[in-house]
Amino acid sequence: MPYERSGPGRSFPAVGVTRWDLAAFAWGLAESTFFVLVPDVLLTAMALKEPRRAQRACLFAVAGALLGGGLMYAAGLHAPEGARRFLLYLPGIHPGLLETVRANLQDYGLMALFLGPLRGIPYKIYATLSGAAGIHLLPLMLVSIPARLLRFSLLSALAGLCGRGLRPLSVRWQFMIHGALWTGFYAAYFILMGRG
Repeated sequence: MPYERSGPGRSFPAVGVTRWDLAAFAWGLAESTFFVLVPDVLLTAMALKEPRRAQRACLFAVAGALLGGGLMYAAGLHAPEGARRFLLYLPGIHPGLLETVRANLQDYGLMALFLGPLRGIPYKIYATLSGAAGIHLLPLMLVSIPARLLRFSLLSALAGLCGRGLRPLSVRWQFMIHGALWTGFYAAYFILMGRG
């Protein structure tokens, strides 16, 4: 099994951190800075076979997202134009999206971070524009924890339930279905969120 508790899955047995935890942390960090695929891809794959371990990995993904969010916040605070240009270089991010986030932050403050996942708006934009707007870092980090964890945890729980229904299928078929769903999601996402 890919998520065995003993053996190669265990990276640091003294502290109980597995390679999957580290992968979730790294993915959370990458997606909150430059990567376009959300950590949910990894977390939901884990949840198909190991729902409890996936929920734990959600915490590591949030920790990575907080680190990345802090870096993007600093970029927005100290070099707002450069940070904006960097964001516009990334696939699926266009000036209209930045304006939407700016308006959301102005209208709703940091509670706007809960709107992002519902609209498919990357967290990195909220973190960057929070810095550019002079919002304090500590409140951003405190709101980011539930805002990030809520989606990670809910999608992982849903994938865990789906995993139960898919048990009659081979592991290969389960992951093929998982991959097809995420491929379809991102195909639609990039069509809808294109640079237009």
